[in-house]
Amino acid sequence: MTRIRVGCSVRNVTDAAMPQGVLPTELEALLAALMAGEDSADLRARADRLEAAMVAAGEIGGTAPDDLRSAIDLVRNGQPCPAVSALLSARSALAAYQS
Repeated sequence: MTRIRVGCSVRNVTDAAMPQGVLPTELEALLAALMAGEDSADLRARADRLEAAMVAAGEIGGTAPDDLRSAIDLVRNGQPCPAVSALLSARSALAAYQS
């Protein structure tokens, strides 16, 4: 059982429910939401899920952790355009790390 922080709450999640594929999935979901112009509350909720997936994934190499943290902070501060750039950088870094 793993405890993850999502927004202001903490959730218990079985380890089987947190596969390695969750992080890229949450990254893509936030990127799509930003591109679709979702409202800021939904974007912040998606940023919280991305942060939880990042914590659950554990060790991530390369520049991906910094890019992900930057994107999350930018979303929370209402800066969608730079957040998209940071997410694209994180996606490239994750792809390079996983290959």
